[in-house]
Amino acid sequence: MSEFTPSKEVLGYVEFDKAHQLWRVPSLDNKIFDYKNVKKVHIIEEPQKGKTAETVLNNIAASTAGIVLATPSTYVKVRIKVKFFDDTEIMFDISKDYLQLNTLDYHEDKRRAEEVKKALKVLEKRNKES
Repeated sequence: MSEFTPSKEVLGYVEFDKAHQLWRVPSLDNKIFDYKNVKKVHIIEEPQKGKTAETVLNNIAASTAGIVLATPSTYVKVRIKVKFFDDTEIMFDISKDYLQLNTLDYHEDKRRAEEVKKALKVLEKRNKES
């Protein structure tokens, strides 16, 4: 594969090489991915086991929307999930630690995740059109 030369980075979570049409996630050992392989991008809120309230509703996650149905006492980690056309996928963390829902840190990580998702959605959209 060609040399990776970053031309754009998003908050340190993801880097893009426009010249070679490649991207990478530094936290995933800088593994390199091709623009054309991105099929779908999601934000996932992964609940921390043992830190959620004890009701059935609190443990239900709407995975397609990446929404956790839970009380504010639930702790989650905000992550990005990228699905590829070969049905493989990767996930990487936006949150460093599990955060309590609806706290300032949680909302800040959600904002960062939206920014990263927006950058990757450009590839998803482009691949749907081609």
